[in-house]
Amino acid sequence: MDNLPDKTSRMPLPLRWILGFTIFCAIIMALFIFFFRGAGLAYIFYEILLLMGLFWVVCMYPFLIWAAVDFAKRTGRSGKRWGFGAAIGLYLLVFWDQIPTYVLHKYYCATEAGVWVYKTPEQWKAENPGVAETLTWKDLSDNYRDGKKIWYVFNERFHWIIMEKSNPIFPVRRRIETVEDVKTGEIVLKKVVVNSGYPGEMHPRKVFIGCERCDPDWKIFSKYLSEFQELGRNVK
Repeated sequence: MDNLPDKTSRMPLPLRWILGFTIFCAIIMALFIFFFRGAGLAYIFYEILLLMGLFWVVCMYPFLIWAAVDFAKRTGRSGKRWGFGAAIGLYLLVFWDQIPTYVLHKYYCATEAGVWVYKTPEQWKAENPGVAETLTWKDLSDNYRDGKKIWYVFNERFHWIIMEKSNPIFPVRRRIETVEDVKTGEIVLKKVVVNSGYPGEMHPRKVFIGCERCDPDWKIFSKYLSEFQELGRNVK
């Protein structure tokens, strides 16, 4: 009787199927890479890799948690603690940046995002009588780029400047937009927008990381931005 296998620690049949299918897919993917690595079919490998990753996250987690609980029971440890620890560890293995990104996004949204109107076009015209009529209006503004800084030339006095600041660790970005009087260096209008998440090629792999765009009072900014851009129009 002492030599009989312990059936309580045997892997459940569904988990054995999951493990077997995962190994089969890994072998197929390895063969695909070996035979088609020079055929320009890298994009197909990328799609297969995404599907495999999704399958692993959804299906392999129960197997790995079960393995941790089974090991704990066989070694006289707490199955609940090991199962909970395995679940947390597997979650953090893939989504380690999800919670910090969410917290940082909400912090920047609460403390930095918003619109500041330091001077309206009407106030500027009142302080600079007759100058608006001398400005050259452009249907399409000239634009320039310098690293992460972009600026649009509205006319001889006003530029719209856009800068982006990225967190060095987490995918949280602050987009800072200002309208400046280039003659005096005065900022007349400012907006800070907070974005988070992985753009571009990283987005499919980290689609659940990030929050909605935080852009309060954007209509106010757009209204005055358009008015500064229109200065000098319809001047005969």
